[in-house]
Amino acid sequence: MDDIQLCKEITRLKQELQKLITIPDKDKSTEDREKEEELLKQINKLVETRDFLVDDVEFERLREREEDRDMPAFLQSKCPSGLAEKGELNKSLSPTDMSRCEFCNVV
Repeated sequence: MDDIQLCKEITRLKQELQKLITIPDKDKSTEDREKEEELLKQINKLVETRDFLVDDVEFERLREREEDRDMPAFLQSKCPSGLAEKGELNKSLSPTDMSRCEFCNVV
């Protein structure tokens, strides 16, 4: 499930749980109590799943930020004349220089 579906399902389960919670304890049947417990378990499981997805997205965002930060130094080390750092790779390299740098045609 994606994040939106998870949120919708959590909301649906919470609404169902809310109906059960409004029943006074003295009037709840064993079935109501079991259903309430099952809903709590389902909600908890979905929240844990959503937390995992959010953490994974945050990890990827941080990894991409680090890659972006490291890219100029990487390109400078792989391409001639330090042009990678200046953002001038494809603008000012001669065809001979570009043929020597495997990354110049990628940028």
